[in-house]
Amino acid sequence: MNGRRSFHSVRSTIRVQSIDAGFAVNVWRPNHFATGIDALSNAPAGNIFTGVNVDVGVRDTDAWILSLGYNITLRGRIVFPKTPVILFESNFESTPAGQPPFAVQAVGTAKFNGPNVVISPTFVHTGNWLQIGPLSQAGGEFDGVFIQAPTGLGVYNFSAMMFMSSKSSESYISFNSGDETNPAFLTLLFADNNQVQDGGLQPTGCTFPRDQPFPVQVTLTVTATSATAQIGVAGTVANYTLHQYPSSFFSVAFAQQNPGGAGFDVTDIVVTYTARS
Repeated sequence: MNGRRSFHSVRSTIRVQSIDAGFAVNVWRPNHFATGIDALSNAPAGNIFTGVNVDVGVRDTDAWILSLGYNITLRGRIVFPKTPVILFESNFESTPAGQPPFAVQAVGTAKFNGPNVVISPTFVHTGNWLQIGPLSQAGGEFDGVFIQAPTGLGVYNFSAMMFMSSKSSESYISFNSGDETNPAFLTLLFADNNQVQDGGLQPTGCTFPRDQPFPVQVTLTVTATSATAQIGVAGTVANYTLHQYPSSFFSVAFAQQNPGGAGFDVTDIVVTYTARS
């Protein structure tokens, strides 16, 4: 799949007097590629294009962006995926900056302890982000609880945007079942050496950058005989076989790993499920 992009038709309107007006496309990136189940063949379908995410900037109070044009060239094939069920979704837009996240999210609910506050960060960004940590004796964790906990076969797709500063301490994402005795069937550790490791501290093959936002996408495929994950972090991709077979998928948690250092930021969290008959 190839992408080609250009921007044009950016204009300003003068109310009284505009001095040193400026416009910029600061960052643009593809949205997370979707996965699903082909409605015709009942086989997994991946790399489904879902659009682009663009951050633009305007300088001067009297400058306005009236339009933003672009064109994209795609090469691929058309598929008709089954409609996934959204299990959890949050971009924290409903929560004012400086406040802890609401218990009720766009889809699903939130549980948390320790420092969790919604922010409008200083780095180039879109919308609100949730700052988690730094870890203290009270802990630092955000748990997104699904509206339902599917137990059947199918494809689960998790996506989020993260930001780890050069001072952020080790952090992790855990994928949890409803089994309280052994809840995490997959853990991704964002380590001090910028590697993404699993719960056994083994490298997955993925890496992440510091001091800039990056996407995280995990596709879990559960069949009658296996449970695998395709892990994508900031453009690096790894295929992973789960060491524990998930009996269900109940929540996704973000937390700090060790005390000390700064926290990390996350937004645009979405988890979907597509049943496979």
